[in-house]
Amino acid sequence: MFATDSILPPAPEGLETLHDREYRVRAHRAAADRLLIQGAVRDQKPPGLYMPDDPDPMTIHHMQVTLEVSFPDLEIVDVTVHFEAHPTSSCPSITQRYGNLVGLSIARGFTHRVRELFGGPRGCTHTTALSKATAPVAMQCFWSMRAAEAKLKGEPRPDRKPRPYPRRRGLAEDHRHLPRLGPRRTARRRPHVGDARGAAPVPERSARRAGGRARTGLM
Repeated sequence: MFATDSILPPAPEGLETLHDREYRVRAHRAAADRLLIQGAVRDQKPPGLYMPDDPDPMTIHHMQVTLEVSFPDLEIVDVTVHFEAHPTSSCPSITQRYGNLVGLSIARGFTHRVRELFGGPRGCTHTTALSKATAPVAMQCFWSMRAAEAKLKGEPRPDRKPRPYPRRRGLAEDHRHLPRLGPRRTARRRPHVGDARGAAPVPERSARRAGGRARTGLM
C-alpha cells in the first residue's frame, strides 16, 4: 500500500552502525466522525553488539499507542498503550497513566499539555515522544476523511483545498504587503550631546548619569 524503502539518507561508508530508532504512524477511518490512529516506536541494536554470538538485532524498546480521535473537532476519546519490548519489568506500570490523554484536543496546545502530564518521572520518555508524533497525524486527515466519505456515498471527491492555518502575527493577507526580503535596514546611532566648545560627544545616557551624579554631589 505504501512505499517501504528507507527514508534515511545513505550512511557514510566506513562507519559502524550503533543504533536504530524507527517511528511509524498510520491513520484509519473508523466512522464518519471517528479516526483511529496507531503509532509505534522501536529501538534496536545491531547483531553482535551487545551479545557477540547473537545473529539477530536486539530490540530495546517497542512501544505502541492507539488513539481514537473524534472528527472534525480532533478530541482524543480513547487511548491504548502497549509495550511489546522494554528493558525493565517495571516499565509497563506507567501505561495506565496515558489514559489522561482522553479529552485533550489535538488542535489546541497538545504538545504543551503532553509535556505537563508526562514530562520527567510522570511518564515514559519513549511513549511520550511517540504520543507527540502520533496525534498530529490527525491534522493530515481532514481532506482524506471527506474524500473517503464521498467515495462511500458515490459522490464527487471534495476539492483539495489546504486547511487554513492560524494567521501569524505580522503576516499580511496580501503578499504585496509583506516586508521586502534583503538587508535594507541600516544601524541607527543614538543621539549624542556635546558642549559648545566642540568637546568630544558623550552618549546621551552617559551624560544623564554624569549629570545625576553631579547633582547628587551638590546636595
